[in-house]
Amino acid sequence: LAATLRGDIDTLELLVGVYRVVIPRLLAAYVYQRSRTSEISDGPTIRVLDRVIRDCCDDTVEGELMVQSLLRNDADVARAAERVRSLESMVVEAGGICGTGSIG
Repeated sequence: LAATLRGDIDTLELLVGVYRVVIPRLLAAYVYQRSRTSEISDGPTIRVLDRVIRDCCDDTVEGELMVQSLLRNDADVARAAERVRSLESMVVEAGGICGTGSIG
């Protein structure tokens, strides 16, 4: 996945990969992990995860604004959608962004 994101792609494809695939999947993994923590014994972990989750949400909004600024016609929309489809297929085939059986 990382090699694909660094490949011969343009700005729109890079931003779509990061902000519509990678960050949302990481966010899902962080939220899942946060839901499995104990309020009693995992205080430091909870504080870190809460901050990371907030940062991911903020980054997703900013990234989506950048992506939308680059969507100028039907061809751009189709290219972005194909990029998402391609990367999501790779992630699913790999068993998730964090490994087989993971959320995210």
